[in-house]
Parts: sequence; structure tokens; C-alpha cells
Amino acid sequence: IAKAYDGQKNNAKTFYFTKELLQKARSYNAKQYMLSGYKLMYNLYDHLHQVDSSYLYYKKYTSLKDSAALGEFGKKMKLYTAEKENEKKQGQIELLSKQKLINQQQLQLSSQKLKSESFQKSMLIIGALVLLVLGFIVFRNINLKRKNEASRRQIVENELTVQKLASEKAKTELQKQAIELEMQALR
Repeated sequence: IAKAYDGQKNNAKTFYFTKELLQKARSYNAKQYMLSGYKLMYNLYDHLHQVDSSYLYYKKYTSLKDSAALGEFGKKMKLYTAEKENEKKQGQIELLSKQKLINQQQLQLSSQKLKSESFQKSMLIIGALVLLVLGFIVFRNINLKRKNEASRRQIVENELTVQKLASEKAKTELQKQAIELEMQALR
């Protein structure tokens, strides 16, 4: 409303509505409306050639404008900083994700390596046990063959001894018969 009256060059109504605008803007801390009000007061006092009042509202206008610009700059800096922090955090998250993936792959490789080593160890143990069992079987067979050969020799020797004894017995009987026949012949 104040701008409309300012366009009509109705200074009294412009002054009244601008003061009302400034009061309400200050009560609600609406900086944009305060900025418009200070600008209108600055222009109004400038038209009325009241330099001191015009300068006062110009200073208020510029300081509020600068603080608003600084506030905007601060917000933009906060947003920029927040974006940079988000980018940094995203980079860290990506880095951690890649690190986690690498760690998982290393765990899988080490797990496979452990499984392979475990498999090799178990195969080595199984091979050693098989060799041990085969060695035992071979050793037992050799011992049994030796015992069999020894018992066969013993049997053969016993048979030879029996045959010798039998042949000696037969020889002795033959000699006995020969002696008896000789004695019969002598008788």
C-alpha cells in the first residue's frame, strides 16, 4: 500500500503506511519487509529534502541489506560446506565400501587358501596313513612268509629225520635179518 501511495506521490499516506509496515515487520522480524520499509522511508525523506533522516534510513537500509546479504552468504557457505562435507562423507563411505569389499575378497581368498591348505594336510595325513597301513601289511606278509618257510623247513627236516629214522630202522631190520639169516646159515 505504501508503494502504491509513493507512486501517486501522496507523501502523507506513504509515510503513514510505511511506519505501519516497519512496526509490523519489526514485530515479526521480517527482514525483507523491513528492508522495503527502510528504502521507502529513505526515498520519502529524500523527496522531502530531509537529508539527516534520509541518511539515517539509508544507513539502516544498507546495513540491513548487507546483513541480509551476509546471512545469505552465510547460508550459501553453510550449504557449500555441508555439500563439501557430504561429498567428503560420500567419498569416505565409498572408500569404506571399497575397503569392505576388498576385505571380504581377502577373507574369501584366505578362506579358500585355508581350505586348500586344510585339504592338502588331510590328503597328506591320509596318504601317510595309507602308506603306514600298506607298510604294516607288507611287513606282516613278509613275516608270515618267513614263518611259513621256517615251518616248511622244519616240516621237511622232520620228514627227512623221520625218513632217515625209517631208513635206519629198515637198515637196522635188514641187518638184523641179515644177521639172523647168517646165524641160521651158520647153524
